[in-house]
Amino acid sequence: MEGSSDDEQLEMLLGFDLRADLQTLGPRDVVNLPASNDSDSDSDSTNEIFLLDDNWAVMSQSERPRYSFKCQQLIECPFTRQPKINIFNARMQGRLHLVARNFNLLTVVSYPRFDVHRRSHHQVWSYTPATNRWKLDERFKHNMHALQHMRMKAFLNTDGNELLIYFADDENPRIGNGFVVHSIDGTNAIFRADEGVLPRAGYGAAYVSHQHFMYVIGGTLNSIPVCDVHRYDFHKRLWQVLYKSDLNNLFFLDFPKGCFGHQVITDGKFIYCLGGGDIDMQLHDFKHILTFNLTTHTWLEHHTQPDDRMLAENEGYPRARQLFACVQRRCSNGDIEAIICGGQEAEFFSYLSDIWKLNLCTMKWTHLLTARTPLPTYISPAALMRNACLFVFGGVESKGNWAPRPGVMGLYKMWLTVPKLSELAWEAYSYYNDLKGRDRQELITLGIPSRFVERLPPIEPSPELADRRTKPKIAKQS
Repeated sequence: MEGSSDDEQLEMLLGFDLRADLQTLGPRDVVNLPASNDSDSDSDSTNEIFLLDDNWAVMSQSERPRYSFKCQQLIECPFTRQPKINIFNARMQGRLHLVARNFNLLTVVSYPRFDVHRRSHHQVWSYTPATNRWKLDERFKHNMHALQHMRMKAFLNTDGNELLIYFADDENPRIGNGFVVHSIDGTNAIFRADEGVLPRAGYGAAYVSHQHFMYVIGGTLNSIPVCDVHRYDFHKRLWQVLYKSDLNNLFFLDFPKGCFGHQVITDGKFIYCLGGGDIDMQLHDFKHILTFNLTTHTWLEHHTQPDDRMLAENEGYPRARQLFACVQRRCSNGDIEAIICGGQEAEFFSYLSDIWKLNLCTMKWTHLLTARTPLPTYISPAALMRNACLFVFGGVESKGNWAPRPGVMGLYKMWLTVPKLSELAWEAYSYYNDLKGRDRQELITLGIPSRFVERLPPIEPSPELADRRTKPKIAKQS
């Protein structure tokens, strides 16, 4: 438990006792928190807050619902500005990817420009939960021009300071591929990651990071699923091949048969492949998990345990699926869990909305009964922050039984566990107070711990100040 002084300072600002409200809180209970009594807010009255949308509209406190903490339930984040994602972008696998970094979200949006140069256009957007706003990250703007002929998706390394970006050739994205590394630690450097044995040109591979390594697993080569395993060393800037499928004998092998449309997680000893399909175009079930041993560089199979409460439905296991969202988290007791949601079933137009978790220590599945995506979706990027808050963004859902269309382009979040008291207080405070443009020192003076204030984005200069900075100075004549 964090120091009581931080909790008490935040509680004083909110005017309630967190411990009293959370004393009997269960894993799926709801706590209603009162409005803030911060007398130093931007408003002249303590009963009003300002919610600034694109039209700078003002909403009074009485019009805003009371803050309710909900555990293991997906809640929509009603942000005021979002990345512009067209239908082509949303329907193509890998066009959208979400990563969590420093209690913020990053998404790389890539879509083609159908002009004479056939260039692709890329943008990096960041989302700050404390301000509930998306913002175009201008730091990546210039370096993205170097990738304008590519389509890409990005993966964050474990240290959170570098992005490994996979790109595909614009002429044929399924067979042309390569990698670059983009430093986001302040240097903003970008360079090609082409040393060593690179993954073979293909598509549909899964990625997972551990320590200073990024692993690339599976995918398809000329529509043939494989079980290749490659590793990129961020320190040595070098690719290594750990396992390579023999394409000549692939159809005659009983194990492993390749995987595509899957997700992977790792505990540092094994890489676990969840879901997806194989060379026989059959989806893998979740009773048996295809596993790669990082020490012996061999494939094996792990058996899992069902959710005893769900034995009447698919024998207590998640239904087989592909193109689903997946994140992993380390619990407070050291266990590692995988959380999966949504996905596409074997029937092409059958989609899922359920959410499950798998404990890698017990290999037991648990169905999160109160957690569902708003609509059955697939290709939904997800990211998990260090405070055990899961975010799911976008996705594709079907209307009727025919053409898929983007239908859930919102951002949803879900607390997997009851967080620390100071986390709850910070979320309630940011819910009742618009923190966009608030001075950081002012918030610290009010009693907000600096570790929360540091999650806020830098204050942008006013338009008038920005104009004065950009206008050239005219020298006075003597």
